[in-house]
Amino acid sequence: MFNSLVFSDADWNILPSLAYDWDISEDGTMYTFYLVENATWHDGEPFTAYDVEFTVNRGWKNTTVCPYSPSIFGFLESAEAIDDYTVVLHTKQSFAPLLLYLSTTLYASIIPKHIYEGSDILTNPANMAPIGTGPFMFKEWVHGDHLTLERNPNYFKNGLPYLNTIVHKIIQDPVSQINAMETGEIDGLSVPPQQVAIWEDDPRFYMTTKKETAQAGMYIVQFNMNETLSPIVGGFSERATTVRKALHHATDVDFIIEKIYFGQVIKGTSPFPTSVWGHKDAAAENPREYDIDLANQMLDDAGYPVQADGWRFELYMPYLAGGGVEQQTAEYLRENWKKVYVKLNLEGMDRPPRLGKWGRGEFDVIYEGPYHGPDASVTTGRFYMTSNIVLYPYTNCQQYSKPIIDELFVKAQTTTDIEERKIVYDQIQEIIWDDCTTIWIGDKVLYHAFGIEFPGEPIAPFGNDDPLETLWWTGGSAYTPEGVKQVIDSAEERINKLAGQMYKVTEARAKLEAAKAAYEAGNWAEASSLAEEAAGLAKPPVELYGGIVGVIVIVIGGVIWYRRKG
Repeated sequence: MFNSLVFSDADWNILPSLAYDWDISEDGTMYTFYLVENATWHDGEPFTAYDVEFTVNRGWKNTTVCPYSPSIFGFLESAEAIDDYTVVLHTKQSFAPLLLYLSTTLYASIIPKHIYEGSDILTNPANMAPIGTGPFMFKEWVHGDHLTLERNPNYFKNGLPYLNTIVHKIIQDPVSQINAMETGEIDGLSVPPQQVAIWEDDPRFYMTTKKETAQAGMYIVQFNMNETLSPIVGGFSERATTVRKALHHATDVDFIIEKIYFGQVIKGTSPFPTSVWGHKDAAAENPREYDIDLANQMLDDAGYPVQADGWRFELYMPYLAGGGVEQQTAEYLRENWKKVYVKLNLEGMDRPPRLGKWGRGEFDVIYEGPYHGPDASVTTGRFYMTSNIVLYPYTNCQQYSKPIIDELFVKAQTTTDIEERKIVYDQIQEIIWDDCTTIWIGDKVLYHAFGIEFPGEPIAPFGNDDPLETLWWTGGSAYTPEGVKQVIDSAEERINKLAGQMYKVTEARAKLEAAKAAYEAGNWAEASSLAEEAAGLAKPPVELYGGIVGVIVIVIGGVIWYRRKG
C-alpha cells in the first residue's frame, strides 16, 4: 500500500521508486532526492516533497511513533523540501547503510502529510484504513480472517500492478496453512519447516529463500540483562554470567535445529547471522557446546546448590501459544533444564501480550525470531545499544547496556572503510558472545512457496514487505485496465470526430457501449476487441457525397455547354 523513496530488488540493487534519482554530497551528510511528479495518494491528492519532509521529521525522528528510530535513524538529522519535487535528507555525519534502510517500506514508508498533520500519528483513524501511494489500495480488514487489497488504477509506475486483487488470509495453525495451500484456498505461504522437503519437488509449487535474505532472521532465546528485573540471569557480575553460560551448555542447540526446525536452520555461532556482511564465527574461539555435566558444575560454582525442593532456582518464560516452534522450543527448555535442576515456569499467551512482556522486560528468558539485516551495525545494534532501551518490542528488550558496545556500534555505522568496519564488527561479536546475553539457536532458512501459476517472486528481499506489483497470474489476461481504457478512449475520440463529419455512428456507439460494459466487468480482452471494432464501424454519408458529386458534374457540364455555345 505504501512506497519508499528507493527500492531494493531481490538481488539488493537499489532502484528508483518515489525518487527517480538522487545525489549524495562528498562528505555523506546530504542526500538529495528528485521525486516523481505523477504519484498520487489513494485519495487522489498529489504526492510531494512535503510528504517526505513530514514523514521524516514527524514520523521517523519521533521515538514514540518509531521506537527503533535511535538505532536506524539516529544519524538522520532532518528532511527539507526544496520545492514540490525535491527533498534533502540531512545527516549528522556519514551513515554508511542509509540507502539500504530507505529502500524498503519495512523501515521507510512515506505517509501522507494531509492525512496525519495535526493529529496523533499513532491513533489516527487512517491507520485502520491506510492511504498510501502503493500499487494496491486498502479495501477491507476482517479481524482474524483476512485483509483485502485492490489494484491502484492510478499507480505511478505505468502498467503496474498486474493483479486486480490480493487477499491476505489469516491462518495461524501451521497444519491449516498447509491444507489451505494444498487445496488451492491460498496461493502463497511462508513454508513451515516440516513441509519443505515434501514440497521441494512438487510441480504445483515453486519455492524460494531469497524473499527473506535482507531480513537475516535468527531464532534466539534471550536472557533479561536487567539485574533488578531478573537478579539471577541479569547483569554483568561473574555469577550471573556463569549462570547464563551454564544454561547455554544445558541447551542442545543441535537437537532443537534437527527436531523442531527439521534442519532448516544454520547453527548460530555469533550475535550476527551468517548471512549478513561482517559475520564472525565467535564460537570457534569460544565454544559453548552441549554438556550437562559441565552446566551442573558451573551452577554449583556460581553458588546455586540444589535445594530441598529439588531445584536450584526458578525462571519465568512467556511464550506464544499455538503449538508452533516457539512453544516447542519453550517446552524443550523446560524439560531439558530439569537436568540441571532449574525450574522454568512457562506461560502461554497470544502474540500481543507476549510482545508486550518482551518490550517491558517482563521475563527471565524469552524466545524470539527477529531480523538482523540488511546491515548488522544498525538492525542488530537496536538489540544492544543503550539508546534503544525504550520498553517496546523489537528494540533492546533485554536491556543490555555496555558503553564499549554503544561506541563500537556507532563506529561501525559511520566508518566507510570496509577493512576498518570489519575489525569493529569482530570486536562487537566477540564481546557480546562472551557476555552470553542470548542462546543463539541459528539463522532462519525460510522458504516461501507460491502456486506455479503465479510467477514473479521474489520481488524484494524484505519478506512480507513486498510490493507484489510484478507478480502475475498465468491464467489472467495480458491486457491491463489502463491500456484497455486508452483503446476505449481513442475509439470514442475517433467516433466523435467522424460524427462531426456527418458519418453514421449509431452502430459504432452501440459497440463502444458494449466495450465499456465489458471494461467495467473486468473483461479486458473483450473490451479491447469491442472498442477496436467500434472504431471501424463508423460509415461515411454516401447519399450526401453522391449529391455533392452530382452537383459538381452538373456544374462542370453546364460550364462546358456554355463555352461550346459561345
